[in-house]
Amino acid sequence: MGISSDGNLAYGIHFEGLSDLISEKMEKYVSESEEGYEEFENELLEKTGCQFSMYCSDTHPMYILTIPETVHVVPRGHVVLVNSFEVNPDWKSTLEKGVKFFTKKKKLPKDTQLGWLLTSYLG
Repeated sequence: MGISSDGNLAYGIHFEGLSDLISEKMEKYVSESEEGYEEFENELLEKTGCQFSMYCSDTHPMYILTIPETVHVVPRGHVVLVNSFEVNPDWKSTLEKGVKFFTKKKKLPKDTQLGWLLTSYLG
């Protein structure tokens, strides 16, 4: 089996430490039941309207929070047309609600990146 490298584009949020917050909460769900991963995904989506998207690699996964309908995954060697970069004004509050799912802090960190995020994945 070969190694794939993908490009990922989504409207989302990232800041230092967010990936660790997502990993820690995900591990709690997975350790509690066999369906933990799916339960985690479903609860995050139902409570916040967000999903997490993995980037980096399968051996060193990192995560961002994203708006599900904006996620574009482009496998190596392919082209995907993105028809619009319009932003729904509600997306910011949806992503902020997603962050609150993981932390009790009231303010987003200063290094927060919120917008169209381009990441890569090797695996």
